[in-house]
Amino acid sequence: MISDYIISRASVVDAIQLADISRTTFFEAFAADNTEADMELHLNQYYSVEKMKVELQDPLVCFFLAYSNNELIGYLKMSLHVKPKEEISLDAPIELERIYSLKKMIGKGVGKLLMQTAIAFAKEKEKKTIWLGVFQKNETAISF
Repeated sequence: MISDYIISRASVVDAIQLADISRTTFFEAFAADNTEADMELHLNQYYSVEKMKVELQDPLVCFFLAYSNNELIGYLKMSLHVKPKEEISLDAPIELERIYSLKKMIGKGVGKLLMQTAIAFAKEKEKKTIWLGVFQKNETAISF
């Protein structure tokens, strides 16, 4: 099944698609544990088209998009913005800030392929440590 997926690096022209899948996957992952108002606030603050455009133009941030049959099914966000704590305690770190797939795609190899993409990107950037920035109650992400 992994061979059926295509991974591509996102650019600013992908901002609308990226915002859409970001909102969808975040909602699927966290709506049950949050109020509607809190979800809407978070989605508007972090997953608007304008926010995606800014992040896509940041040279220290990279998004990769996963497709199946021309449908956007997941994405990965890598960040070279390292916080001082991680810079001191980790050897040449890069952050895997987000790795999401549509709920219907979980368990079908998309996450594995995106993780392989993250590792390849870290090696390309000569990073030695990938650290996962994750919400402490996101047990699915932590177990992955």
